[in-house]
Amino acid sequence: MDSSQKQKKSNKTIVYGSIILIAITIFGVVFVIYWFGIRKKRSPTNNQNNNQCTTNTDCASSLICNSISNTCTAAGAQNAICGVDSDCVSGLTCLNSLCIADGSLNTPCTSSSDCNSPLICNSSNLCSTAATLNGSCQSDIDCASDLSCLDNICVISGSAGTSCTVSSDCNSGLLCNSISNTCSSGSVGVDCSTINDCGTGLVCSSLTNTCQAGQFGNSCLVNSDCLPQYDCNSLTNTCSSAAVGDSCNNYADCNTGLICNNDKVCSTGAPGTDCQNSVDCSAGLICNSLNSECSTGNEGSQCAVDADCHFELYCIEGVCVSEE
Repeated sequence: MDSSQKQKKSNKTIVYGSIILIAITIFGVVFVIYWFGIRKKRSPTNNQNNNQCTTNTDCASSLICNSISNTCTAAGAQNAICGVDSDCVSGLTCLNSLCIADGSLNTPCTSSSDCNSPLICNSSNLCSTAATLNGSCQSDIDCASDLSCLDNICVISGSAGTSCTVSSDCNSGLLCNSISNTCSSGSVGVDCSTINDCGTGLVCSSLTNTCQAGQFGNSCLVNSDCLPQYDCNSLTNTCSSAAVGDSCNNYADCNTGLICNNDKVCSTGAPGTDCQNSVDCSAGLICNSLNSECSTGNEGSQCAVDADCHFELYCIEGVCVSEE
């Protein structure tokens, strides 16, 4: 074999060797990729303690995805470090980065039944100690039993200004105002809708819708604006005694048994009282035209005309007589 043939054979050997080396390299790379792929599929990255996760579904059923480490761990027991409630076992809440028992002080709640006794669920929806007398509050539920929240201070329930539904909810001497639904003294000037909103001796004025005295001379529109012993005079629109001599506009302005005469004055209309016509006299009497006084007009009464005499009597020579 000459030198040229030897050279050709050597070159072929080199080429074949290179090809084999490349093939081995490719095979090695493929094998490594395949091997790690198999390992990855077989490796229990899910459901394994301390493996990375984003949600609980990345972990075994007995584990949770911890919000702080983002690894699968057992749920935190009492006083375990946590980031959210789900980092803790059932019955515990994450508060100030520690797992504590539900219903403990400052844990979230929707009603007092969510809190451990004697804690209450306050207006901020947190379990807390009920505020005592003069303690700060936002609503009645922040205060201890028998206390109410008034102007952000816990006061004795039934005090003036505290909420109520009936007057029995209020302390002695106070009423439950039907407008504000709060305990009230019902004093002059307090808003009212009925006399029940007002204290003893006061009325609910239809003029102002406030409690007023309703005394003699006070302004009024209707009788209920006045105390029971007075009537609302329609002529003066003031509370009046409706007694003899009081001004009037009609009979309703005068007490029972009195009349409102033509002089716009309450009168008995009795015999001898002044009159302009018979309407100024009580029933059965006549206004005598001779002296402008109420008269019975009976036989023997003085008269000027027949009208001054009672039925079936005639005025003859100034005296009421029967026809003969």
